[in-house]
Amino acid sequence: MHSLLSSCADWVLMGPGRALAYLLADAGYDVWMGNARGTRYSRKHTHLDPDRSNEFWNFTWHEIGLYDVSAMVDHVLTVTGEPRLHYGGFSQGTMVLFVLLSERPEYNAKLIDMQAISPSVYMYRLEGRIVRTFVQLADPLVVALDAAGRHEILPNKRFIAPLAKIMCPDVNVTVCRELLYDVAGKNPPQVDDRMVRIFLGHFPAGASLRQLHHFSQIIRTTRFAKYSAPRAGRHSAPPAPLYNLTRATIPVVVYYGLNDHVVNFRDALQLADEVPNLAAVHQIADPLFTHSDFILAKNSARLMNALLLQELDQYDRTSSNAVGKLTTIMLLSTIVLLSYGVAPGISAAASTRQGPGDGNDVSSYFAIDVEDGALRTPELIAKYGYPVESHEATGADGYIITLTRIPPKTRRHKTPMLLVHGLLASSADYLIIGPNNSLAYLLADRDYDVWLADMRGNRYSQRHTRLNSSSPEYWDFTWHEMGYYDLPAVIDYILQLTGARQLNYIGHSQGTTVFFVMASSRPEYNEKIAHMYALSPAVCLKRVRSPPVRWMLQNMFALKDLFDAIGLQQFLPHSNTQYEMSRMLCPMSDPNNLCMQVVSMTVGPNPKMTDMMAMQILVGHDPAGASIKQLFHFAQLSRSGQFRQFDYGRRNNAERYSHWKPPAYNLRAVSAPVTIFYAFNDWLVDSREVVRFSRLLPVPPTMHLVEDENFNHLDFTMAKNARPMVYERILSDLEQRERSNSSL
Repeated sequence: MHSLLSSCADWVLMGPGRALAYLLADAGYDVWMGNARGTRYSRKHTHLDPDRSNEFWNFTWHEIGLYDVSAMVDHVLTVTGEPRLHYGGFSQGTMVLFVLLSERPEYNAKLIDMQAISPSVYMYRLEGRIVRTFVQLADPLVVALDAAGRHEILPNKRFIAPLAKIMCPDVNVTVCRELLYDVAGKNPPQVDDRMVRIFLGHFPAGASLRQLHHFSQIIRTTRFAKYSAPRAGRHSAPPAPLYNLTRATIPVVVYYGLNDHVVNFRDALQLADEVPNLAAVHQIADPLFTHSDFILAKNSARLMNALLLQELDQYDRTSSNAVGKLTTIMLLSTIVLLSYGVAPGISAAASTRQGPGDGNDVSSYFAIDVEDGALRTPELIAKYGYPVESHEATGADGYIITLTRIPPKTRRHKTPMLLVHGLLASSADYLIIGPNNSLAYLLADRDYDVWLADMRGNRYSQRHTRLNSSSPEYWDFTWHEMGYYDLPAVIDYILQLTGARQLNYIGHSQGTTVFFVMASSRPEYNEKIAHMYALSPAVCLKRVRSPPVRWMLQNMFALKDLFDAIGLQQFLPHSNTQYEMSRMLCPMSDPNNLCMQVVSMTVGPNPKMTDMMAMQILVGHDPAGASIKQLFHFAQLSRSGQFRQFDYGRRNNAERYSHWKPPAYNLRAVSAPVTIFYAFNDWLVDSREVVRFSRLLPVPPTMHLVEDENFNHLDFTMAKNARPMVYERILSDLEQRERSNSSL
């Protein structure tokens, strides 16, 4: 369904290969495009004449949703014989479905999902001057036009297209551009002047006066409510009844742009917070993406339509048979493996050094070399002239944890620093972008005693006092055991060796998860933490935006059955050949190579702050391995929205925990001081989830939202601006705390 003053033409204007309707048809979908009453294509009635009868125009988008959309859904299902359909709406096209589901919730059963493109349910933060002026003048304007008998607004007439050519000739489209910019937002690189003129041949397509007035009411009152007809005199009408969004129980996927002047991104996120079954939220990767860009931008097919096709594909896959599921799983596995340069059966004969013109002859923003991807953590540290030591700490359950230390040159700081990596990562994550940029080196340069931990199961920590890593029993762990056994052992080892009373802790992603497991389950360890710095804390994960991760979450049980059937215990173990394979498959000279595409889809895109050499070095170190159970514990965390121990099923839970539910971690027991860094464009740990998590802690943490709005999940360790955006704040805070402590 189209937007206000538009028609079904919106879905085909960009032409084959680009417009959404054609892309859906190319993908094999049966595509139906609706036209709301009052548009150029829907000006008929069983007994009313739109050109002569004012009664025809006595409607708002309420009636479009309640009567028109329901009739369309029923007609499509009757003709096709299908029980349900996908629904895609743009702007007003989203509102009308929410109206229908609010008023007639039985229609949820006839829909598979809703793809809500720039949903205009809340619009009170709109920025366009023309629209804001109309909203301010709407009431007196409606009364005046009503009195004059004008009930139709901006109908589509034959003179519109010729007039557009006169006002916006090929040599000068300034007028049309500026009008578009004011109403929808400004994004010049994505505006095709020829498309603007084609668009104006179809827009405006007509609407009722009351339709626009209803829009002005929800903007002015900030309430998604029914229409309130203007009253004569000074007596204002009572507040109109609200639509009940909780009745819209179908999965809803929300798409929004950061530069949308009609539906501000905060309004879109407010709606996402209120729908009961939010499936996903997608921020379009272009920070200048506007309201009109959803149908007219040069990059809409790549940035918007491709996302929507992926979402539909995910829903359709769930209905496939077991063979289809297996094929899909294997395809995804291949993509993930290729993204990390792991391709079984490919020869590892490629040279470590490649000459100019080989696709990897690219300079770096950082002081690093491509050979860094082939070095182990201690070798990497030694290469850049830092002292290095290797240590081991053994947990109470027998797992041996490898520690790498960069000892200080002087004893200027009494408190050691412990850095803990994320899922599928290793200690190298804090070193990859090199001296003067990586956090571990920056701390070492300031004479901190730096300790890097490698958690059980990754490439550096696969030893046990009695178990072999080839044994399934070895891999029977999640991040719970890391927090409950590994971290306490590591902390005790460091404090005993250094003689310090406390240490500072820095964790990224899973590195924060394991800390909060420890601090809540073994609260006595809070006293051993001087300060905890949480980079993208992975504790509340309900709103994951990453398409590949969301696919895995939706297919978790099928994946578990597959892994159990083939006896797979370890996920993406490190391979000595993965670095060479990645250099062959993902050349640095191609910023849109396969690896970059998969990484961007997983963590969030930020190409301007991505260093191609650093990314290639990264795949020499990561993935570093994890247990399958570890991943499923994260999936449980995301699906349930609750920070609990591993769920073994009701019967096994009762045996293990003496209750059918796994116990929740007691975050009220966390007393260590915490500082949180989080990012708006993090597709794995949503910024709203971080805020929700912060409110669960007994002592309010210090919160830092990274100023770069494109900063993603991986940027905390890899971005060109990681130092100014995050690390400098940590270094400054450490110095300030030391000065405060020394003055006591």
